[in-house]
Amino acid sequence: MEDPKHSTYIVKSFDQLKVLSNNFRVRILNLYDDWEPRTNKQIADALQLPPSKVHYHVRELERVGLLQLVETRQSGGVVEKFYLPIAMSISIEWDDVQETAETKGLKKRVKDAAMDDFWASYRQAHDEAMERLYRPASELEAMPPEQRKRFMESIGFAHLTDEEYTELRSEMVALLKRWQERGTMRTGTKSYRLFWTMFEDVTNGK
Repeated sequence: MEDPKHSTYIVKSFDQLKVLSNNFRVRILNLYDDWEPRTNKQIADALQLPPSKVHYHVRELERVGLLQLVETRQSGGVVEKFYLPIAMSISIEWDDVQETAETKGLKKRVKDAAMDDFWASYRQAHDEAMERLYRPASELEAMPPEQRKRFMESIGFAHLTDEEYTELRSEMVALLKRWQERGTMRTGTKSYRLFWTMFEDVTNGK
């Protein structure tokens, strides 16, 4: 049986899709990039929210099987419940026969929720990188290597034919897939978010 922390779970249930189409629940699942079990309180602390606000969303994720109870511990008369996602990566597929206006709408909400969480993480990493950029060189040199978080961004332009666009897109998809498959969680690794986008520059005319 495949190790969940190295696996991808395909969402095909309408109920799962509906539960996942919520920004807050996507944020909860994204906390697990370190694959460490968490209690409801630990999730709430990580999101800087009261446990009462988190409890319902954790329960909904557990109800549809996207979050699973993996351990219970007795602590001072209280039973602590520890949860992990069903898999490290959760993907959505839907057969054309099953596709409806409602499922299309839910898929868009899931994608929007994932992108909202990504941009929040991106902005934080960007701000931290810019803050370090203006520190004195002596201060940066004295900083422990593990505190020098890596951040890279690039902006560029290319004039492409339709065939060249298709070729570049295929190359980028293959590159990301290769590193995602190679970069499974193991000793000595850190979690990185990978992102690239390419779009037609409609603001600059045809």
